[in-house]
Amino acid sequence: MRKVSIIIATYNCANYISAAIDSVIYQTCQDFEIIIIDDGSTDNTRQIIDKYIEIHDNIKYLYQNNKGLAVARNLGFTLVEAEYIAFLDADDMWFPDRLEVGVNILDNDLNVGLVHANDVMINEEGEFIIRKEKRNTKLLSGNIAKNLLFRKIHIRGGTVLFRTTCLDKVGVLDENLTRLGVEDRDLWYRISLNYNVQFVDKTIAYYRIRQNSLSKDYHKMMEGRLYLIDKYYPPSKLNKSIRKKLLSSLFYHVAKGELWNNKFEDAAANFIIALKYKPFKISSYLYLVKMFIKKFYISIINLMVLKLIN
Repeated sequence: MRKVSIIIATYNCANYISAAIDSVIYQTCQDFEIIIIDDGSTDNTRQIIDKYIEIHDNIKYLYQNNKGLAVARNLGFTLVEAEYIAFLDADDMWFPDRLEVGVNILDNDLNVGLVHANDVMINEEGEFIIRKEKRNTKLLSGNIAKNLLFRKIHIRGGTVLFRTTCLDKVGVLDENLTRLGVEDRDLWYRISLNYNVQFVDKTIAYYRIRQNSLSKDYHKMMEGRLYLIDKYYPPSKLNKSIRKKLLSSLFYHVAKGELWNNKFEDAAANFIIALKYKPFKISSYLYLVKMFIKKFYISIINLMVLKLIN
C-alpha cells in the first residue's frame, strides 16, 4: 500500500495540468500514486497525460463524460490504494514539501483525521494575488465543525490531506453539489464532526484564480450553501434559531463578495436579507455604509474620466 493517493480531477486544463503533475512528481515524499479523472475534456489533455504515463508507473487515468467535480472525485476514490488522500485541482500546484508536511502529522497522531495548511493565490499567468483575508489560526485546529458551519474559517482544499478510512465513516462527496462549488467543504465538515483536525501554519500550495472559476459565481455558491443548511438543519421548530444564524451568515458573506466585485444592488439586497435574520448585526450596517461610499466614489471617478475624455 502506498502512503498517499492524489486525485486530480480535470476538465479542459491542458494549459496547466503539466505544471500540476510536475509539482507532484518532485515532492520530497515520493510514496504516492496519482489518480487523474478526466471529466470530459475536449482539449489535448489526454495526449499530455499519456506522455507522463509512459514514464511513470504510479499514474492512473480514467475518462468520463462531463459530470462535474464531485462525481469525478468520487470515481477517483474507487481507485485509491493508499493510507491518505489529497486533492489537487488541475490548474493548481504544490510546494515540494506539501505531502511531507501532512504525512508527518497523520503518521504521528492517530487522533487527527485531516490536516491542512496555507496556500498562496496566483492568477492565470502565475502572478501572485494579494489575499486580504486574515486567518484566525486558533479556530483552525481541533474540533472545528462549528467554525466551518458558520464560515468563521475556510479550509484551503489544495492543502488538505486526510485518512482514507475517514470515507468509511463519513461517506464520499455529495454529488448533488457537484456543480455548486461547496462539495469539498461539505466533506471537510463531515470529517470534522468525527475527527480532530490539525492546521499547519505553513504555505504549501498555489491556488489559481481564473475568470471562469466556480468559486467566483456567488449565485451558485449561495445555492450550494442553502442546500447544506437544509441538509443538516431542515426547517423545524427545533432548528429555527440556528437556521436564522446560518441564513444570516450566508447572505452576509455573499453580500460581502458582491460588494468586493462592485455589484452594489445585489450586495445591498443581500445585506438587507441578512439583517432580516439577524437585525442587530452591526457589521452589516457598517458594510452598507461602506457600500454607499464606495459607489459614490466610483461615480465621481467615472465622471472625472468622462470630462477628461470629452
